[in-house]
Amino acid sequence: MKKKSLLMISILIVFAILFTSACGSSAKPAENKPAEAAKPEQAKTYVMKLGHVASPTSQRHKAAVELARRVEEKTKGALKIEVYPAGQLGD
Repeated sequence: MKKKSLLMISILIVFAILFTSACGSSAKPAENKPAEAAKPEQAKTYVMKLGHVASPTSQRHKAAVELARRVEEKTKGALKIEVYPAGQLGD
């Protein structure tokens, strides 16, 4: 059971990393503008909703909460995952 949870967390982390790397911007600052106008953009925060049908006391929910914590930590807050247990988001 522990191996399955670890595998699930690993797979979700890989997907989260692929998602964040695929959403990168390729825009380049204009070369003719003064240095003041070429300030970097403020970091955007993305929020993902993760819903499941397991109870809040289940291992699946605990793994999802841990995934959300690790993703937010690794992305330095750029990606946040909100976990909704027990079918709160519906079908």
